[in-house]
Amino acid sequence: RLGGERGEEPRSARLEGQPLSPGAALGRIETLPTFEGMAALERARLGDRADSTAAADVGERKARVRTALADVVKDLARTRKRLGSSLGPAELGLLESLALLEDDGRLIESIDEECARQNVALALRKVARDYAQAAVRAGRGGANASVLVGRSEEIEDLCLLVAARAVGERAPTGDAVLVVPERLTAVVALLAAAQKSAAVAICAAVSDGALGGALMRAAQIPAVGDVGGLYSWARAGDVALVDGAEGTVRVSPSPAQIARFRQRERDERR
Repeated sequence: RLGGERGEEPRSARLEGQPLSPGAALGRIETLPTFEGMAALERARLGDRADSTAAADVGERKARVRTALADVVKDLARTRKRLGSSLGPAELGLLESLALLEDDGRLIESIDEECARQNVALALRKVARDYAQAAVRAGRGGANASVLVGRSEEIEDLCLLVAARAVGERAPTGDAVLVVPERLTAVVALLAAAQKSAAVAICAAVSDGALGGALMRAAQIPAVGDVGGLYSWARAGDVALVDGAEGTVRVSPSPAQIARFRQRERDERR
């Protein structure tokens, strides 16, 4: 959850950031789930069965994760095909390499192995951590270090979204302002496009030529990067108005600001 205590009145703020994808959108803030939160949810639903190593429970977990992985990959592939024609050759090449990652046999084997030991969310977190550690070891001092780390970040978010689908947490969801704490991976950008997120706000800066930003522009989803103070001012469920052209995020905008936004929408439709 973003900063703020439950029951607090929402605070209004105009936060400036890095214009990333033009357009403006209004929606309620949401964040991606955490592995730990999903593990707790799974245990609350299934009790001891969540971490059981009994053959029937392990088989059910593996089947559920395989189905979730297939569904997420299908969403990614469909969105990749829809947005691909709007990308340049370099960006398209990066996008095609992402497709190879989704079919990585070693990744699927690792997920199966970990699902035999523990609940879905923690199994996928372990897989993500193993890939991250392997990337750091392989890239230490090498020219491809950033490439390997970037790949491991894509795998981490793929694992996160598969875990969410497997435990019934639909994320990202449509018509919401998705807040991303760090790097906007291509996996998250594609799923945001697939689920028709209203806008995306990233707390960290987005480098020029980053695939996540290019996908936001191709999907025509307003996006702002490098939004300082967002986690201090906003919390999940707050209304936010994102303007990707001017690079601002208004948390809990005033009725007058919302009215001006709605009028601009009507004018543009005419």
